Amino acid sequence: MVYLGLMATGLILLVWYYIVLGQAERPKAGTLEWIDRYERPCFTLDSCGKELCCKDALWAWGLAFLSVVVSLLLSAGSAYDGSLGLLLRFKCGGPMLYLSAEMLCAAIAAAAAYLLGKALTGSVFAALAGAVLFAVRPTDALFSCLLLCGLLCLWLWAGYPRRGFANWALLLAGALLSGAAAFSFYLCAVTLAFLITLAVVLCYRVRNEVFGGWYALLLFAAACVLAAVGFLAGAALHGKVSPFSAKFLPGVGAALIARWKLLYAALCTAEIGARLPAVLLLSGLVPLVTLFRSRRTGDALFLLLWALPIALQYALIPNVFPSASAALVCAYLTGRLLERGHPAAARLGAIGAIAVVALQGILWEVFSPAFYF
Repeated sequence: MVYLGLMATGLILLVWYYIVLGQAERPKAGTLEWIDRYERPCFTLDSCGKELCCKDALWAWGLAFLSVVVSLLLSAGSAYDGSLGLLLRFKCGGPMLYLSAEMLCAAIAAAAAYLLGKALTGSVFAALAGAVLFAVRPTDALFSCLLLCGLLCLWLWAGYPRRGFANWALLLAGALLSGAAAFSFYLCAVTLAFLITLAVVLCYRVRNEVFGGWYALLLFAAACVLAAVGFLAGAALHGKVSPFSAKFLPGVGAALIARWKLLYAALCTAEIGARLPAVLLLSGLVPLVTLFRSRRTGDALFLLLWALPIALQYALIPNVFPSASAALVCAYLTGRLLERGHPAAARLGAIGAIAVVALQGILWEVFSPAFYF
């Protein structure tokens, strides 16, 4: 009953939030924005990235530190060291505290989520909202870290036009990290999102004569090769098997088969009640669609292409919670409300989203052990 009540409250707040968002996005009649809306401006991507400054590095470090502190407090008294091993164990006045490598990955992911949210929205509050939303319930910390760092590199490549070495370095770094993230059970839909986004950005730049078609094909091929290398690196890191071992490729194939069986089993056994939270997450994609249709901006489309496959995966398999994707959607929509002059709704919506995710995680932590043991 508590779970259903929480979901009902979230749905009511969501309806109110989207009413406010719809009113905020509606331009006033007779303004230049209203005229542009009916003239259907062309799709724009270049220079839509917002400015980053030195203070953002301090915010990122602060979020990383906060994430580590929260993780240490939650780990008090438990000896769980994650899949990457234990780094440090110490006593601080009372219970024993454990610092695992996964906690550091979650801290890096929170910092990357902040920087990406700031680059998408230009708002410190919106970026903080997205990063905190991830920090209160980090899912699959290692691969979420790889995904968010890869997305940051890809957005710096797509939203801030560069030429020469920087253009290649950002694209290939993003492809490598995104490919490594795609090995995760939680983020298997990343592959489709990466290929579609890459194709859309390259086609846009060819159409605008930034470079030729053959150069775009070369970029696409190089990015796919680096993504494949990253995927194999993620398999080696997760499976702790040397990539030069004769058993490496058969082990990767066996791991993929095992992941498919897990996905299929979860798809067939999930109850209807467990799918209720998916409504909250999938509804966050609706404003991204409307923003792209009305404004045709590259930032909304870029985020939509990444969020849609992962959110659909969550709708089919409820126990796979894509917190990285939800954090970016939260940051972007909060930034849009702030930009359109609705600070109260932006703050209430962001705080509400963080509260719902945190309470969902608390309920899971409290009731799951009681159910199983």
